Amino acid sequence: MTYLIELKGFQAELCTSELLKAHVLHLQTLYCQKKLLFCGPCKDGSAFFLFSAASQQEALNFLNQDPFIIHSIYQFDRIKEIRLATPENQFLLGK
Repeated sequence: MTYLIELKGFQAELCTSELLKAHVLHLQTLYCQKKLLFCGPCKDGSAFFLFSAASQQEALNFLNQDPFIIHSIYQFDRIKEIRLATPENQFLLGK
């Protein structure tokens, strides 16, 4: 299953170089495990993660292990299960 998580409230003043490095290491680990499909910040102070996970709880566990969440750089906003539309599934044509 695929889960989109939106974060809010970026706190730049709390972000140290050590936290940034730990955050990136966490992302790299999840990406190498094929659990993190996409992530990135938005100009409005929000950010998104797209996780491949067995359950919503597993996706939230990935999020809650992130140093940016642990140290309140971002706050959780919402999670949604999504259906990926890709060339491989003909962008959900007929599904």
